[in-house]
Amino acid sequence: NLRLYGNGDAGRVALGVGPLAASFILPRLSREVLRTRPNLRLVTSINSGAQLLQDLLAGDIEMILANSWQFAAPPEILATPICSMDLAIVARVGHPLADKRAVSLADLQHYPAASAVDHSIADIPITAGGFVCENYHILMEAVLGSDCTWLTAPSLLADDIQAGRLCLLDVMDFQPLRNDLSIIRRRDQKLSPAADAIVDMVYEIFRSEIERA
Repeated sequence: NLRLYGNGDAGRVALGVGPLAASFILPRLSREVLRTRPNLRLVTSINSGAQLLQDLLAGDIEMILANSWQFAAPPEILATPICSMDLAIVARVGHPLADKRAVSLADLQHYPAASAVDHSIADIPITAGGFVCENYHILMEAVLGSDCTWLTAPSLLADDIQAGRLCLLDVMDFQPLRNDLSIIRRRDQKLSPAADAIVDMVYEIFRSEIERA
């Protein structure tokens, strides 16, 4: 038992995950943990950055996987980069803007937007309606079945783009953005061997998926 714990093959890891990262990483991570480390117990909490930070400082979770910009302020927090993904505005194939050679931000304002957060992102003004949901897969279904647009990471949608279900909109006055994901933990606390094993799995999953995209 001591050997299992020391190797990270057993124990309990409490992981907080942001909405976008959760929808992408947790299905793959759960399969990998159950397949390769069946004695390890991974307990996940999906929530907003503010709530996850509160849980981390209270000791309820050991680490967080989320956008690092949400955790830049507290000096007691250490963020280790995992990956950086380009962001773009996507829509369903057949969307009224899909066939336009160039789209402006003003054009986007005539259509609702799907988002995981209830506020403007990247200075894109909110003038039309929209749908806010923390579940990535539900957001994708909303985009596929409506005329809403979605600011997200195309690398996570490679299968749907290649299959002709989703397309990238060429928004001429949209400044390039990147989504930086990090492992966030308390600076004064060393990760357990099991948590280190989870971090290695997360690195590998993101690396393989981004290379595939």
